[in-house]
Amino acid sequence: MDRKANLEAMYHYTPSLIGRQVNAEYLPQEITGYKNNPFIESLPPIFEEEYVGAKTARFPGHNEEQRKLGKQTRLHLIQQIADYVEPLPTHLLVEQRLSRLMRHAYKARNPLTRESVKQFHIGFQNILESGVNDEGINLAGIRSTASGFAILGVSGQGKTTAIESSLLLYPQVIHHSTYQGQPFIRKQLVWLKLNCPHDGSLKGLCFNFLQAVDSVLETNYFRKFASSNSV
Repeated sequence: MDRKANLEAMYHYTPSLIGRQVNAEYLPQEITGYKNNPFIESLPPIFEEEYVGAKTARFPGHNEEQRKLGKQTRLHLIQQIADYVEPLPTHLLVEQRLSRLMRHAYKARNPLTRESVKQFHIGFQNILESGVNDEGINLAGIRSTASGFAILGVSGQGKTTAIESSLLLYPQVIHHSTYQGQPFIRKQLVWLKLNCPHDGSLKGLCFNFLQAVDSVLETNYFRKFASSNSV
């Protein structure tokens, strides 16, 4: 077994959440900063709380006739309470933050802007080595709009439910072909859920990320970059 095969076996990735893949449909935007950006316009509309609550809720089916079923069958029905989800303000808050974070991050990643095209021509390595100036602007003239947030809580509080239910409101991959009458061939990876690797290492997390991308986009990044020169 070669080195890459050993790495694949050691850092085997099992998807913990798989979303849907869709063809791009572009929606008009009310917010000026979101207009003329295919990555934002192809996202679902900004959700209101009522919609998120309805999509997050999970209520086991019930009817009075089930009371007449046998004892063991009724025990199975009781077990379904484990699937019950009552939308809470925290569920709505997670989706709201994710919605803002996602769209705001895409503002600096608009593939149609001159700076974005310039960044691809310059190359990632050159931009990484050059860093950013005092205003946070890189060599291509782009100031990152990426941000993040953390969710802390005890086990069983509903963190995973809140995160996964929010992510599944969005397609995982959007396939672009044309935009405003022009060819635009892109695969937009909207979200990716990773679990902590078994060894808790940064290397393991990076490998899991590459494998996760490969499993969703059918690419070959893991075997390309997980070589003796990169680990």
